[in-house]
Amino acid sequence: MSAAPLLELRGVHVRYPWRGEVLRDAALELRAGELVALVGPSGSGKSSLALAMLGLLPREASVEGELQLGERHFSLGEPATLVPLRGRELALVPQDPRASLDPLWSALEQASEAPRLADGVEPAEARRRALALFARLGLREPEVLGLRAPHQLSGGERQRVLLAAALSRGPRVLVLDEPTSSLDLPRALEVLELVRELLRERGMAALWITHDLAAARARADRVLALRSGAVVEPHVHVPPPALPRAPAPPSGRPWLEVRGVSVERPPVARGALPRRVLRQVSFELGAGEVLSVVGASGSGKSTLLATLTGLLRPVEGTVEFQFGAGEPPVDPARAGAGRLRALRRSLGLVLQDPGSSLQPRLRVQDALLEALEVRGRREANLDQVRSLLLAMGLSETHLAAWPHELSGGERQRVALARALCGSPRLLLCDEATSSLDAATAADVLARLAEVVQRRGMALCMVTHDLGVPRALGGRLAVLDDGALVESGPVDEVLRAPQHPATRSLVAAWRALSGADAS
Repeated sequence: MSAAPLLELRGVHVRYPWRGEVLRDAALELRAGELVALVGPSGSGKSSLALAMLGLLPREASVEGELQLGERHFSLGEPATLVPLRGRELALVPQDPRASLDPLWSALEQASEAPRLADGVEPAEARRRALALFARLGLREPEVLGLRAPHQLSGGERQRVLLAAALSRGPRVLVLDEPTSSLDLPRALEVLELVRELLRERGMAALWITHDLAAARARADRVLALRSGAVVEPHVHVPPPALPRAPAPPSGRPWLEVRGVSVERPPVARGALPRRVLRQVSFELGAGEVLSVVGASGSGKSTLLATLTGLLRPVEGTVEFQFGAGEPPVDPARAGAGRLRALRRSLGLVLQDPGSSLQPRLRVQDALLEALEVRGRREANLDQVRSLLLAMGLSETHLAAWPHELSGGERQRVALARALCGSPRLLLCDEATSSLDAATAADVLARLAEVVQRRGMALCMVTHDLGVPRALGGRLAVLDDGALVESGPVDEVLRAPQHPATRSLVAAWRALSGADAS
């Protein structure tokens, strides 16, 4: 590493009208070849620091500070002077890939756009470079994947397309805002190691913003923390307290039965065949039970949740809900509009990207009031909304906030509160803790576990973090290439994984978190 810093930030102050001051005299430096992790709880100002570096904070924000890049000096209070740096000198990988990618453009178009328009690279050469980046980032079948729109990609695939777009112009400094929060553990480990290789090969520097202190200490060259708005040395990590584990599965008829379900995605190009993303999946889930579903990015986890809610129709097999004794089961793919509406009132869904699942034109209180009314709670009022927010660890001050004014963790808590509106019988969560720091995630999981036990609900948690099922208990199911390859009690599966896909997940989890699965 070179002795002189490649980038320096000094005296950074950021204040929002709705939150007050979030950064106070923050400072840091990055050297060539160095991966520096910046950790801190949700809402501590990590993303604000990243956006201030590129002049991307909202106009309402008050910004002060200085950025030095080599021998050049820039004022953060004059964002127009930072515009020429974007892409070529400084590149940002935002936290929410679905909100950051254009929904009308293919993955290949988005990863090749900047070199074409900004640097005059020929279209064929720009596409070749983008495909090479896709392959190096571990995306399978880059030519086929490049034709897909963002909504046709998994969360992990979208994150890697966004990373390829950021790398497309060869920036000197890479700002990674939670780059692994959407990735399965083996892929997260690969991406972090690839970033480290690229930094050393190209003489780049990277600021890795993350809430995962264990992973930061395992893979970063240096670790810094945000506390009270300033950059400091992190405290020694104290593991969160043990959570209430899911009780033993109750006896009786299951609420949900999935039998031999297979799902296909339509072809993305003329002449191509449909892509089978779920293959003969079967399981049951009853009152008070917790089922965690894990697997690599693209293994079919989110597709499974979409199938359970009736948003996708199986080509084989059946999905049946039976919440009431003596009532006929409901298959969401075949039910009429009336029965489907009634079923969905019994389901709570938390999507992977809270930024894109919350209506940007509704304040928090209005989003929750709407959810209560849709679920038949005509008497919905602010007292109910306030109690839902408090149950998820937010305060009354969040009632009047817009989604864009919230941190990623705060948005996720709002999404969880909205899913719990109307007391659903079954809660379906897609990566519900991926945007949360360890302490906040532990708090949210404790609240969810308490709700499941107190209300007798069922919980299906899709996640790539094996710490989540280990904390919640219950059963663990592993998806690989659309097939359910291993399942059983969480402790047994983690202690002695049988399938190669499970062993890969457990090994990566241990490497990133230092966890002991015994």
